[in-house]
Amino acid sequence: RGRGKAAAKEAEEGEPESATKRPRREAAPSAPKVPGPVGSSERAKSATRSPKVLFTAVEPSKKDKAALLKMNGSVASEVQKATHVVASDMAEGGHFRRSVKVMVAVALSRPLVDMGWVHESAKAGFPLDEAAFIIDDPAAEEKYGFCMAEALASKAKVLAGLTVFCAPVPKGAKVPPLNDMKDIVESAGGKWATAVGAVKGKGRAGLVVACPEAVAGDPTAPWLDKTGCPVVSYECVFSAVMRKALEIDQHLLGSTAKVATARKRKK
Repeated sequence: RGRGKAAAKEAEEGEPESATKRPRREAAPSAPKVPGPVGSSERAKSATRSPKVLFTAVEPSKKDKAALLKMNGSVASEVQKATHVVASDMAEGGHFRRSVKVMVAVALSRPLVDMGWVHESAKAGFPLDEAAFIIDDPAAEEKYGFCMAEALASKAKVLAGLTVFCAPVPKGAKVPPLNDMKDIVESAGGKWATAVGAVKGKGRAGLVVACPEAVAGDPTAPWLDKTGCPVVSYECVFSAVMRKALEIDQHLLGSTAKVATARKRKK
């Protein structure tokens, strides 16, 4: 199915490096879903009658695309225009990756499903309810400290009300390009700033995202401690999107981190 091609494409997009491993967030228990027989009218239908599907981490074959047509679906070119995102094919040994497209999808609360959803929906003749096909990768959830079902169920815009500026990064830094960061920030409800002046004086309503290497390498940078805004690592944004919870103090850089540490000691 062209997995090599898909892997190369995803490698170009890059998977942002993770911070400290966190305990997996557990979703509230729910009644087990028992789908009806294949092709049965009793099988639960998706609320979306004509899904627009984005494939990422998997390259759809002719068979996959034909199955999509059978359930009245079509291929989407962008996450923002998609109703569903196929981000793995467990039957082919696939696994979940916290890529840029995946983070945008989670920020937009788009269903992240396995390829099985496409083929089972084709057999049924209509888009099936996504719940039984949501990607389940306990190892990835443990690694990034989130619960997929909980993240997708939440409509929270974790960066709403914040203006976000990404500081220049050192050469070779393993972080997404600015265009990708803009997509992540805006999908999570934040306002994207192209210049540091846009966040100056905003206090906690502004956020400067930087690499630790940049902070250590240029202590006089105009965006460091001079904007009056928290300066945080990229992981602050990534984990906020996946966990649907913004934790600024845990990701502070520069002297703002020292202030937060002193504040905790006083408590």
